[in-house]
Amino acid sequence: MLFLTLFFDGFSRIRLRTLNQIVYNKNTMKKYRLIFLIMPALLSSLTGCSTSKDRLTYGTLIEQQAYQTKELTNQELSDKAFNEKEIFLLAVHQGKYSEDCNCYNTFQNIIANYMNTYHEQIYLYNAQDQDESVSSLKIDKSDEGTLGFYIFRGSKKLAKYSYKNTRDQELFSDVSVLNTRVHKFVNKPKMYYVDDSYLQENLVKTDKSVVVFMRKGCGDCSYVIPNEIIPYISSNNTSKDIWVFDMQDAYDLSKSDTASEEEKGQYQALKDRYGLSVSGNETFGYGQGVVPTIQYYEKDVLKDASVFFNDAITQNPDGTFYVSASYYSNDRLPHLSYLKDSKAKTVLEGMQLETSNIMQTKSGAYYWSQKDAAKYHSPLLKAFLDYYLL
Repeated sequence: MLFLTLFFDGFSRIRLRTLNQIVYNKNTMKKYRLIFLIMPALLSSLTGCSTSKDRLTYGTLIEQQAYQTKELTNQELSDKAFNEKEIFLLAVHQGKYSEDCNCYNTFQNIIANYMNTYHEQIYLYNAQDQDESVSSLKIDKSDEGTLGFYIFRGSKKLAKYSYKNTRDQELFSDVSVLNTRVHKFVNKPKMYYVDDSYLQENLVKTDKSVVVFMRKGCGDCSYVIPNEIIPYISSNNTSKDIWVFDMQDAYDLSKSDTASEEEKGQYQALKDRYGLSVSGNETFGYGQGVVPTIQYYEKDVLKDASVFFNDAITQNPDGTFYVSASYYSNDRLPHLSYLKDSKAKTVLEGMQLETSNIMQTKSGAYYWSQKDAAKYHSPLLKAFLDYYLL
């Protein structure tokens, strides 16, 4: 019977030799024992180590049109990179220097096609507008109209592609190449932007849905997504995606002096339609409707909900403070399935508060500090996410 052994020759070739060709002496045996000990490590270093990739923060299920990609301001880019620490895709152009370039026109079509095909959010940014607030991101600025594509994890640059590099040019004109390059560094997201049209069409088609109603200009929303929801998704193997409905445009329209009465009523109409308000849903609505509200649907039937923050604070005659209104009340508690076995404090309405945790607006209204309120709201939101996402 023929026995074979492997040995490493000059760290470049592996040869096969029969055992009867090997001269057995003390020194030879020591060498072969060493080779067999180090061979797994050598092969491992040659093939590389597999590491888990980051997950993009947002996708989008909203139909995209070329030339209408969301362009970030410096403030918005700074927030994503330094405050929200979002993992995101950024397509960069050079303002007026790129406008007359057909490669830029092509790329704008590729961006829309990519989002419609792979449902991953891409933001657009004009490098000519950058200021000191985002200078540390080191986004290339050029008067040659050069396009760029970046992948960021917060302020850390995971990847950079430039049209000036001939090896990268194909991704600016081929959506499948762009997809391949992106997924060398990141995985697909678990949160997807939706709009009213998408929800009206797809809630009824989907067996189980979790929807976050928020506004990008809402301070409570700016707290809960990066501090609660994103960390939760990152640390848990969730069974379903989250849909995110940003209602900021409807809110802004409701405040516009030039809007018609119908346009001004669109924001409230949305809150009523999706049961954020009591008039829209007596069981799960809260006042006139607030954000952030996270809801659970079966088909298009609202089955459960969670509201983060949005408690009303009132001062007692003796100067102390209490929660005079909260989503988490004795009356609502029996309807919140995710809290039935919770060990957290499940009723916040009526709770007495420390004076040191009470803040005051310029107009004189009182509110509960986010830091202290989060101690009570975080376990309630986690209970909701555990119940419907795991």
